Amino acid sequence: MTIEEMYDLLDENNSEEKQKKGFEYARSIKDLEVFVQPCFGNRGKMIWKNCALILSKKSDEELEPYLIELMEWLQDLNWPGAIIMMNRLRKYEKNNIFMMSLSYCMNCIEKTNDEIWEENLKDMVNNIFHYELDEKGSLISPITYN
Repeated sequence: MTIEEMYDLLDENNSEEKQKKGFEYARSIKDLEVFVQPCFGNRGKMIWKNCALILSKKSDEELEPYLIELMEWLQDLNWPGAIIMMNRLRKYEKNNIFMMSLSYCMNCIEKTNDEIWEENLKDMVNNIFHYELDEKGSLISPITYN
């Protein structure tokens, strides 16, 4: 089966049986990038929810290379799979890589003035760590970086 065939099966307009086949094949995929908001053919966002479900089952270590892209998914909580991704990122262990990814996204927000994304990230962070963000969106945390 090809990635394109898997995407066809993961379309949420398909029967549960077809989607299940897509999920089964997805287990064999090691490069998780194919599940991060893929844009393929006429499927568009119709596979994003199932891709988010696949990613939500992965370990923190498996998701680590994609943290920035996963946080970008939270730019609009109306996007399919965004709430699933929000809930998964809330469970992510706080570590330096997570914090650096969050800081990168907050810097992007400062440049683009994307208030909705900022609120979504603040909600995610405050619900995970009970840390506060200052008025500029900088993280106030007890973590010390050398």
